[in-house]
Amino acid sequence: SNNSASVLLGTKRTDAELLEKAKAETGTFKAYGNSSRIADAVKGFIEKYPALNLDPAKSTGTKRSDSEIYTKITSEYSAKDNSSGASFVLIQDSARLATYRKSSNILTNYVSDTFKANLDEGDLVPLVDQYINKLFIWNNTMFRTSLMSGNLRKKSSKTKSTSRTRTLKWLTGTS
Repeated sequence: SNNSASVLLGTKRTDAELLEKAKAETGTFKAYGNSSRIADAVKGFIEKYPALNLDPAKSTGTKRSDSEIYTKITSEYSAKDNSSGASFVLIQDSARLATYRKSSNILTNYVSDTFKANLDEGDLVPLVDQYINKLFIWNNTMFRTSLMSGNLRKKSSKTKSTSRTRTLKWLTGTS
């Protein structure tokens, strides 16, 4: 479609060229994201690009679930007049996003020239700006033994300390 060609062309433009094209656009500025910080992102975007003359009253950042975002942008893109669709979307589930991008021509991965200069090549598609490490520790032996003997519930209920301390003691095998 014409929209897909425009989006692809946009990925090949410099930041300055995109800014000039954006100045010609009119209407509302909408953003969807699965983070409560999407409203702050819109506010920051308006402040960063005053040349776009975006009206804060007509600029919204709406928090939605991933499913709601995909449904909404698919609906907007399929509408006869899709000029009032989302201006940008923030999605954090990269696996689901990759699947959606492959099955539609609606979203593209865009990384500005200035941002691209600060990232490793492997972090560009999909764009990765932050890695979050999560550490999960458990004691398999103790869990299996307690579960098989039926003592898991008894062990927890006998401990009179706080939940965090009880969990830590259970995980480390201390009494």
